[in-house]
Amino acid sequence: MKTKQALQWLIPVIAVLAMISAFAGLFWPITGVPFEFTTLHGQNAQMAGQGLYAFDTQMVAAGFRGTDIITLLVAIPLLVLAYRLFRQGSLRGDLLLLAALTFFLYNGLSLTFAAAFNPMYLVYMLLFSASLFAFIVAMTSIDIKRLQAAISTRMPYKPMAVFLFIAGGVVLLLWGSEITASLISGVPPAFLASYTTPVTHALDMGIIAPAAFLAGLLLWKKNSFGIILGFPLLVLNGQIGLCVISQTIMQLKAGVVFSLGQLIGMVSSWVVLAGFAVGLSISVYRNIQESAPVKTK
Repeated sequence: MKTKQALQWLIPVIAVLAMISAFAGLFWPITGVPFEFTTLHGQNAQMAGQGLYAFDTQMVAAGFRGTDIITLLVAIPLLVLAYRLFRQGSLRGDLLLLAALTFFLYNGLSLTFAAAFNPMYLVYMLLFSASLFAFIVAMTSIDIKRLQAAISTRMPYKPMAVFLFIAGGVVLLLWGSEITASLISGVPPAFLASYTTPVTHALDMGIIAPAAFLAGLLLWKKNSFGIILGFPLLVLNGQIGLCVISQTIMQLKAGVVFSLGQLIGMVSSWVVLAGFAVGLSISVYRNIQESAPVKTK
């Protein structure tokens, strides 16, 4: 399809922009010192004060650096591999490319709207824009009839559906409980710190969770479009699990203190979900039977 040709320049652009963003986040000159900031709500927030994320809080800045590590070591190599399979006309490659792009769309949006303004802002915005349009092209370019014919009888529809229902519910429970408690008490949530609104919570509760529920419903009915929607969410969940591990290590290194309850309740839950997501992703990938490949022009 001619629309696929746009991916031939969008994918390299995304890879380069993501590499620039991640390298900048990790290796920006360390100048300045951490400092305290009085928020709009009169609370004190500990700011990083150093590196690219100097005007983010210590916790968020360390989290961004943790994500930068996974971007370089996992997300970009996965994108390159998926694009190579896509160029060979692989149906699995089509799905894997869509899944790989989901991470860059999610991370590009997060950096554009959640990170404090810094010299990489235009890179973030371009990464988000390129990922968005590449994601749309990749999703609309998948041949649904070819996919239907390629699905094995062993495709784990029900396990995928159950997992996505659980994952979406966990997102709403964890993030929703924090927001609800804040609204009831009238006290801004502690994680808000120097920021004006919780972007990640809105993204996860407003887009990711509903998408997980919709994909789960389609998969329960063995609708093949559920695979197109659900497989990227599974791969994203696996990558987020790696990000959480990396983020937590970087945050502990930066001096952020977590309670045992936070480590068990928040961190462990994401890691466990990620483990199941990786297993299901592999199962889905293996249960797509390849027909004769048709190389893209």
